[in-house]
Amino acid sequence: MQKTLNLCNIGTPFKLLFTGYLCTIALGYLLAIAQILFTHGMADGKIGLSLEDVVYNYYGNRSGSILEKKLNGSMKMNASDAERFKIIQWVRDSADEQTFNREIKSIIEKDCLMCHNEHTGSLPNFGEFEEIKELTKSDTGISYASLTRVSHIHLR
Repeated sequence: MQKTLNLCNIGTPFKLLFTGYLCTIALGYLLAIAQILFTHGMADGKIGLSLEDVVYNYYGNRSGSILEKKLNGSMKMNASDAERFKIIQWVRDSADEQTFNREIKSIIEKDCLMCHNEHTGSLPNFGEFEEIKELTKSDTGISYASLTRVSHIHLR
């Protein structure tokens, strides 16, 4: 009579090996979901991942600037509604340096510079007007160069 190979017939070390493998894969999957939620999940200003989040992150939100997208999305909780409105209005009006120095700089210093300073490598430095001005341009999403770089890394 032929003996079939199933979980009942294998030894405890193999059962532990398969269980450990499945637990490791499950943990990796859960961490990947958490990473996607934290990096892409608030683009539309709502908690959770939606189709709009994916569109805003890869295609961009062409109706506004990058700064506006962040202020209405993942950075929404870092400033009051009045302060966010004032910054967005400044961006839509022309994002000129005089108005920035007179009205917007104090908001940036109070609410943004604790994270967006010269010591944080991956975040824009809001201590420099030029870097803030760059974020007032229309949001065209992630560049092809960035997509190619990230895709190349993940394909390895």
